[in-house]
Amino acid sequence: MATLKLGLEDVSALDLVPYAQGIHDAMQLAPHFPAPVPSFAVFQATINALMVANAAAISEGGRSDFQAKRIALSELRHQVKRMGAYVSLVADDDESIILSSGFGVRRKAAPVGELERPSGLISRLTRTTGRVDLDWAVVPSAKMYNVYMCTSGDPFNWQLLSTTTKSRYNANDLVCGTYYWFAVTAIGTAGETSKSEPLRAMAAA
Repeated sequence: MATLKLGLEDVSALDLVPYAQGIHDAMQLAPHFPAPVPSFAVFQATINALMVANAAAISEGGRSDFQAKRIALSELRHQVKRMGAYVSLVADDDESIILSSGFGVRRKAAPVGELERPSGLISRLTRTTGRVDLDWAVVPSAKMYNVYMCTSGDPFNWQLLSTTTKSRYNANDLVCGTYYWFAVTAIGTAGETSKSEPLRAMAAA
């Protein structure tokens, strides 16, 4: 299944003329589009109108010339959208037919599988009393991270401390001079990873 891409994003008035002309010419050569909407004649006339308006705006540069250019640009963009809708209807999600029209196709992002568990968990020096300043390596494609904490490492009795979108976290309001254990998981489209290697860190005094 393929979806047509109009390709109008950030296309200037000058660039739209050859882009639309390429669509016009490709569709005329392809056997799939016997009755386009708009017709080839209307589409070509709209392309020509913008080409003339572009030239006038460059050579004359008057207010009326730029206004005419804006109108011609808007009209051609409208006709490209109409032609794209027609091609989509004819193609019925067939990528080869879409490409034969001169339009492109939207590429779907490949699904992201299981993430790597976070690594590089460390505590950084802080002067804030009762804080452990945590930092870890960014996990590609992770949407957020869960930060876990426990007061004993034998056994670990993890409690969810917080969720963050950043690869760092400040654990505050802890008992000064007391050791705590920390671990981090990453969360993505496939779910939550296993916990990182645990870190033993002392709350700042």
